Amino acid sequence: MRYIWIFLLLGFYSCSPKYEVVEKLSPGKYHLYGITNNEVVIVLTTLPLKKNQIVTLKYIKKNNGHIE
Repeated sequence: MRYIWIFLLLGFYSCSPKYEVVEKLSPGKYHLYGITNNEVVIVLTTLPLKKNQIVTLKYIKKNNGHIE
């Protein structure tokens, strides 16, 4: 039973859209591009993101990020 829960949690995590960091626009402001949905997003966050890093919006929101 424990393995079923682990499998379901991993499945839910893998279904969340992933975004690639394209560039840093200004301090704390980043341009992201959706890998699967081709969506462009601008985020404000205190997290230090790097170019080509793959992130999810849940990760950014959890760390006090703001999405435009």
